[in-house]
Amino acid sequence: MLVRLSPGEVKLACLHAAERYASAVSRGAKPKENIDQPEDRSATDFISCMAELAAAKGLNLYWSGVAGIGSNDVGPYEVRSTHHQNGKLVIYEKDRNDQDIVLVICNPPEFNVVGYINAKEGKKDSYKYTSPRGWCWMVPQDRLQRFENKIEQAPPMDSYERLFDLR
Repeated sequence: MLVRLSPGEVKLACLHAAERYASAVSRGAKPKENIDQPEDRSATDFISCMAELAAAKGLNLYWSGVAGIGSNDVGPYEVRSTHHQNGKLVIYEKDRNDQDIVLVICNPPEFNVVGYINAKEGKKDSYKYTSPRGWCWMVPQDRLQRFENKIEQAPPMDSYERLFDLR
């Protein structure tokens, strides 16, 4: 499902990313263990926030942008992102087995919300991957469940004229 973020939506995601980054730096948080993301924490925060907002828009779900340990990114979903068109969905050992995880391919301002898998289903030996940055499971896109095409995407957040249409 292709989702295009408006300039206002990109700005909103970047504002939340800056807050996440500043919060992490100020409390001395450890670097993220992202296998398929830039090593620079700030770059990861920015692309992750845009991917979360794109997933929320595509699935017509609320996105608060608030990062909280143990809280879902969007509705019932955890969101993982990559810039690789044929990228795989990354699952970490710490991911709860009952968690549904969404893959988003990022090419800002366009994002492809590919599909999702339950973490337990994705933690198969055949998907296990080891790199110099650690190990994880990497689920190919063709193994992901697709979202219904009937989901009506939310309008851009900067389309104020629709808010005032009282007809």
